[in-house]
Amino acid sequence: MKKLTDLRPCDHCGGPLTGGLFHVLRFSLAVVKAQAVNEFAGISRFFGGRASAAVVMNFAPAAADAIVVAMDEPDARALMTEVVLCNRCYCDDVNLAVLAEKRAAATADTDTPATTTA
Repeated sequence: MKKLTDLRPCDHCGGPLTGGLFHVLRFSLAVVKAQAVNEFAGISRFFGGRASAAVVMNFAPAAADAIVVAMDEPDARALMTEVVLCNRCYCDDVNLAVLAEKRAAATADTDTPATTTA
């Protein structure tokens, strides 16, 4: 969100983003890679539970990238949800999970290509 044309009303109250100050919250899925955890546990077990981080990284390189955050991956940015809040709503009690789901649904509706039937 960098251009004026990207601005939209507050996702909570639907009001305008007045005063020049508003908040953009980005939510993303995160996944722990099972293979990385297994490698880390295996190497640690091999060394009797006394393996240093350097030893584990040398013998289990997948453990270095054990956690994947979707918005950090170029091909998985669609899994990120962006919520815009006015300053008033940002300071109020807001259910962020509900807002994220509403915004994701609204984004999915606009991103879905129109299909025509013959």
